[in-house]
Amino acid sequence: MPTNGGPGIIRIPATIYPGMFEGEVHVTVEVNGEEINLIVSTDSVEMSESPSDQGVEGVLFAEIVDRTEDGFLIDLPGEVQGVSSRMKYAAVR
Repeated sequence: MPTNGGPGIIRIPATIYPGMFEGEVHVTVEVNGEEINLIVSTDSVEMSESPSDQGVEGVLFAEIVDRTEDGFLIDLPGEVQGVSSRMKYAAVR
């Protein structure tokens, strides 16, 4: 379950892969049952080891825009592929 990583930040479990350029990574997260792919700066993730082609477990930091009854409205960082970068994130109970 994601936990609030501090004021205005939520930590979302992620699988992290190498990016095309130095200082970036490819990230896959699941938000409300939907798989989302992003290209982000290495500053937007936390991982215990360097990313590999098989993917490593880590977290993506997303900004909390607003809190709702059942979760958060969040802004995903970086280049989000195929969906809006702002979305509702349902809290797991």
